[in-house]
Amino acid sequence: MPQPWTVVNFNATFVHGVIEEVSPPRWINEVAVEHAVIWTADTNNPAYDKATAQDTERKVFANGIDRIDWLAGDGSVQLELTGTRAVPMSVDTHEARVALFRIRLA
Repeated sequence: MPQPWTVVNFNATFVHGVIEEVSPPRWINEVAVEHAVIWTADTNNPAYDKATAQDTERKVFANGIDRIDWLAGDGSVQLELTGTRAVPMSVDTHEARVALFRIRLA
């Protein structure tokens, strides 16, 4: 993480190992930096709309169960979604989603 970002918390949670012909091993990786929050989730529930229930929560993708959402924080950071990508996953028949952000101090 380049300066001036300060990592305030991080966590890697093991979800499951290889499921033959279904899925590669899965981990959920979380990093919290001061002043901004971005998270990912595989909710397996397409009706799941907001993780925080806050009106300022923004969603990268309009549909699907793989989520990338964000809260911009306290206004001291400019967090701008600049684009999205998809990475083909030959093992479990759907694409991995990628969000590209520009994050800078306001």
